[in-house]
Amino acid sequence: TCVDPYNGTQKNCIQEDGFDYIECIDDCVLEPCHGDADSWCLPYQHKKAISEDDLGFVPRTYYCIDEIGTFTEEQGAVISDVFDTSSRTTCYFGDNVTPVNRTISGDFLYCGGDGEICDGTFVGGYRSRNYDPRWRTWYKETKDYQKSMWSK
Repeated sequence: TCVDPYNGTQKNCIQEDGFDYIECIDDCVLEPCHGDADSWCLPYQHKKAISEDDLGFVPRTYYCIDEIGTFTEEQGAVISDVFDTSSRTTCYFGDNVTPVNRTISGDFLYCGGDGEICDGTFVGGYRSRNYDPRWRTWYKETKDYQKSMWSK
């Protein structure tokens, strides 16, 4: 589930018009990378979302944390500065009025492969965004070279 960053309501993670996304070509059957028979790549293409397609995404969610890095929404327990853990505050949504309280219900309440129902999965989550590293320059260059480029 995604979270509205201003008031915390849960919502579907649906790509907006014009948002960039990745789509497999030919069911993502592996193919030689740049004609090199020793390395294999998943073929995909970059596309732009159209709202009528109703495409979802896996969100990257930002969380409020306490002094030991645990996700929390306890009032007065959230650290406001990772370099000064003695400073405590309450975590608010973007309206700076509504305290973070992520109670998820319905279809969004799911934890694992056995259909286990749980709570606490999104505790402290105050913002979601669509993040796909395949759009990052470092990822594209690494894919082009088909080797690690981390220290470049």
